[in-house]
Amino acid sequence: EYAPRIMIAGIGNDPTPVQMYDAGWTNMTAFDYSAAAISRARALFGEERDDVRLLHADFTELTGVIETASIDATLDKGTLDA
Repeated sequence: EYAPRIMIAGIGNDPTPVQMYDAGWTNMTAFDYSAAAISRARALFGEERDDVRLLHADFTELTGVIETASIDATLDKGTLDA
C-alpha cells in the first residue's frame, strides 16, 4: 500500500505533525533551521515514532538532502498560523 510522502517545513514545537502521524500519515520528513526545534520535535514524537525523518537544515540547503520528486505534499503550518 502506498503511503503519501509528507514534508513538514519548519517543524518547530507544534504537536500537529505528531497528531498527523497518529492519524496514519507516517511517511514523514520534517526539517527546521533550529537545532533546538529538532530536539523538541524528537521529544514530541517520542521513541515509539522513531521512523520520522527529522533534519536540522535550512530550506535553501535541502538540495542533495531530500531527493528530487520524493515528496507528495508539504505542510508549512507556520505560514497558516501567521
